[in-house]
Amino acid sequence: MDPLVVYVFDKPGGHQALMEQQLDAAGVPRLPVEIPAFTWGNRILVSMQVAEQYPDRVLFFVDSWDTLFLGHKWELDNPCWHDGITFASEKKCWPDSREDEYDRWWDNKLVTRWRFLNSNPMCGQGALIAKALRWGWEQFPLAGHTNDTCDPEGNVCERFYTDLLFRAPKEWGLRIDTQCVLAQTVAEGTVGELAIRGGRIKNLITDTYPIFFHLNGKAYFNVSLLHV
Repeated sequence: MDPLVVYVFDKPGGHQALMEQQLDAAGVPRLPVEIPAFTWGNRILVSMQVAEQYPDRVLFFVDSWDTLFLGHKWELDNPCWHDGITFASEKKCWPDSREDEYDRWWDNKLVTRWRFLNSNPMCGQGALIAKALRWGWEQFPLAGHTNDTCDPEGNVCERFYTDLLFRAPKEWGLRIDTQCVLAQTVAEGTVGELAIRGGRIKNLITDTYPIFFHLNGKAYFNVSLLHV
């Protein structure tokens, strides 16, 4: 079955219209899910419900407001996304400082400078995502109803997914895309890491062409050169 790109939002904005145009042009099925009140907790719960509805599809959950799709449909059909749950990566441990926990989780493995979890995007088989989100919500749910990305209590999706990464059963295969094949985040970027080649972002460190582009920080190149 075709992969499905899912995005949960309360009102259209940011780069959503452009991302939708890119997905449609590439022939990638997409599922917009509009909710009346956006909070990080609501987003996780709705994502779980969607995953339960599509147990046999490979789902890509993205942030609609600051994400671009620069890839091709065949890249989403890659069997590597079928097993386990893959999270995008970034260079900074956010929202709270948990570097020591990451060090223990990596256990001296060789990884790139993009070694921390970013939940945009997250992908995997719908049945496994639903199972993992339900288990995580039972173990360490988000408190309150915040939509603040810097909530001082850490009740944001990044905290939830980081706990899920560290605590979920190993056999579920949760992993971080440290090679930036699935996605490229901009936060903490430095000159010389990224370039534009043929209308796509290329990570010069990992020698990859990320499928999704997460504009969560300052870009150190002319983004207008992208073929969007």
